[in-house]
Amino acid sequence: GLPQVALPRHLEQLLHGRRAEARGILRHLPKAGQAAEAIRDLVRSAWSDTKFLAAAREAGRALRADYPADPEAALARRLAPVLV
Repeated sequence: GLPQVALPRHLEQLLHGRRAEARGILRHLPKAGQAAEAIRDLVRSAWSDTKFLAAAREAGRALRADYPADPEAALARRLAPVLV
């Protein structure tokens, strides 16, 4: 439920970052723009943007609602048929 900042190094990180950015819960800097001052400014803007924070909190609530109370037990139930 916290705003996210990404500094992607690999294509997979960039693609996941873009999906989260489209949901309004992440901001990223392209690899070429990752100077210390730009990173600092990005973190500050993410921290101070109340709409960004609200979107991140809502995404966190939605994710937790879909997450099992006991993830190990849920995984064990899903794997049981193939492990027998």
